[in-house]
Amino acid sequence: MIDNLSINNIHTAIDDVCDPQSMISTAVIQLVNYIKLDKYVLDNKSNVNFMLLVESLINYARSAGKKVILEGVETADDLHFAKKLKVDFVQGFYYRERFKNAS
Repeated sequence: MIDNLSINNIHTAIDDVCDPQSMISTAVIQLVNYIKLDKYVLDNKSNVNFMLLVESLINYARSAGKKVILEGVETADDLHFAKKLKVDFVQGFYYRERFKNAS
């Protein structure tokens, strides 16, 4: 399916990258336009060896022209960490709460 979407220039994403329960296909990760890092990254940001892997995935994405999304951003500290990682997009309740309170 990913092959067909890619051939037809339809942008796709791979979700749950870094979730210990996911099974990542290297064939799929090469074809998608977006790599979405699981919130597990935020939960394990103090694990030095794990973060080496995350940084390598982000570097791969940059080199391959892909965008990186970090999910689970719920606090200002999470957003600061996402900026430190230099991800392209974030997803999470941090913005929902900010916009809800502005209404």
